[in-house]
Amino acid sequence: MMIDGAALRWFPHVYAGNDTVTRYGAAWLLWGYGLGAWIALAMASRSIRAKQSTPVA
Repeated sequence: MMIDGAALRWFPHVYAGNDTVTRYGAAWLLWGYGLGAWIALAMASRSIRAKQSTPVA
């Protein structure tokens, strides 16, 4: 994630020649990372709750 951000900031021609296209790409990356982080948090929370509710014999 950090490498994508650095590349978009310092080497935007790697992604596209047009500034507008580069900005749309950055927006998609940001939303994708945010959604991925939210899904990971939900999965971890669900796993923790499942372990806490399991009765110990």
